[in-house]
Amino acid sequence: MVRDNRPRIEIDREKEMRTKEISQMIDEGGLGTRTFHYEIVKENSSKKGITSKTGVALNKLVANLGVFYIKLHQYHWYVTGSDFFTLHEKFEELYNDVSAHFDAFAERMIAKGEKPSSTLQEFLEHAVIEEKPYHDPISSEQMVGNIISDYEKLKRIAKAGITVAEEEGDNITEDMLIGYVEQIDLHLWMLRAFLNK
Repeated sequence: MVRDNRPRIEIDREKEMRTKEISQMIDEGGLGTRTFHYEIVKENSSKKGITSKTGVALNKLVANLGVFYIKLHQYHWYVTGSDFFTLHEKFEELYNDVSAHFDAFAERMIAKGEKPSSTLQEFLEHAVIEEKPYHDPISSEQMVGNIISDYEKLKRIAKAGITVAEEEGDNITEDMLIGYVEQIDLHLWMLRAFLNK
């Protein structure tokens, strides 16, 4: 999605005169630049080893997918009732899909020279998806509802990533994220259809 009608600004870095503070304001979305996705950048922009807004968005996906992977396993193990056979298999399919995207986004970061989060502690620090120990029974419908909510969170993060990838001219990551949003939409359709059975 390259927009040819956007003005190109050439900056001679050797002759550039702006202060460090002005440069930071521009990088953070100030001085008239787009600020729509500032919150995703602000949260992680100082993390060592992540140098681009696209990297920040990818790392946020990595963290959330790490938590989501564990949560889907929990539901896979603990689902009960008349939907057991259907959902036990479906949850396994979903966590395998999550694992593939989790790995692809982390490896994309490494290919870009950035460092993805790689510990459970980091995942929990940066994730908006929540999980908790399974002490009280959860109905299969509630499990599916929670998964729908989590996919909606992932979709918002991925769409923010699409925008910053486009802004930074990272067409490869942009394409990856567009494909991921398409996959999420497919999952959401099927999960919502299950709840309306």
